[in-house]
Amino acid sequence: MKATIKTGVLGTTISFSQKVSAPSEPKDKDSVLVKVHAGAINPIDYKLPRFASGTVVGQDFCGTIEQVHPDSDSGFQVGDLVFGKAKGALAEYALATAKEIAKTPDGWNPVDCAALTTAYWSAIQSLRKGKILPDATAPQKSVLVIGASGGCGLAGVQLCAGMGVSRIVAICSQKNEAFVKEHGATEVVNYADASELESFFADNQGKFDCVYDTATYSGGGANYWESSIALLKQDGGGNTVGEYTTLNGSPSKWIRAMSGSQKEHETLIIMDANGPDLELVVKLMETAKAKPVTTPFSFDEKGIQDGFKLLKSRRAKGKIVFDLLASS
Repeated sequence: MKATIKTGVLGTTISFSQKVSAPSEPKDKDSVLVKVHAGAINPIDYKLPRFASGTVVGQDFCGTIEQVHPDSDSGFQVGDLVFGKAKGALAEYALATAKEIAKTPDGWNPVDCAALTTAYWSAIQSLRKGKILPDATAPQKSVLVIGASGGCGLAGVQLCAGMGVSRIVAICSQKNEAFVKEHGATEVVNYADASELESFFADNQGKFDCVYDTATYSGGGANYWESSIALLKQDGGGNTVGEYTTLNGSPSKWIRAMSGSQKEHETLIIMDANGPDLELVVKLMETAKAKPVTTPFSFDEKGIQDGFKLLKSRRAKGKIVFDLLASS
């Protein structure tokens, strides 16, 4: 089958192959075999070496179920169009776990659904940790999204809009100001203007219910962690009640996260892939009348190389997606 694979001595070179063995039929009752229609990529797809992630690249997909285990009680059936997480998803076929997928909603195409996975799981779980929930209190909330024009950041902006958050501040480049406002941001701060950024942090201490940081330690050298803590709201006694959530951090922060010893109100989010959160994401996106922003590429050698080049540049708007149906 056709697949995107990791090659080279270190197992980090991204290549396209037409001679990869297809996965076998489901061997446990929670597994399903899917024919992939579209696959999206994330930085982890090129950062992790082959020994840690496997030979076939990718985890975000949308596709049709080809086989289910005879003893399956998941409710999924052959022919269901589903989306979510699958190991080695950037290939013609992949195995997925029933609890990590959801049925594709009416009116959504495979390219858009493939984009609604890791980035939106990360965003909804970060906002939930920040007590930003789809209920009557959301309009009274304020959220800062750092790195707002990228895949995970834009997901946060859109989901906040879907929950009716009244103040959604986006940190991104000036050229993306109109773009993030179009998707729900109420204010924009230009990270490239040192004076503007410094003034914003000085003037907004204690004003945010949640800071959602997608930029720190993402590869560009930025680190907003320590400076963001002062932005969190406090109670009348001076105790922090706001939440800082981030998708990355220093090695010491990762050690704290993996050992369950993170500081209160400072959380490095470890994404939980689950179907119910995908269903909630779709509901919020439909409330906001929004769709993920995607940059589709063909599923061939040139498309794979161009797509990963754009991902590594950290200049992509929204999600990079490979359209397998269009390339077949």
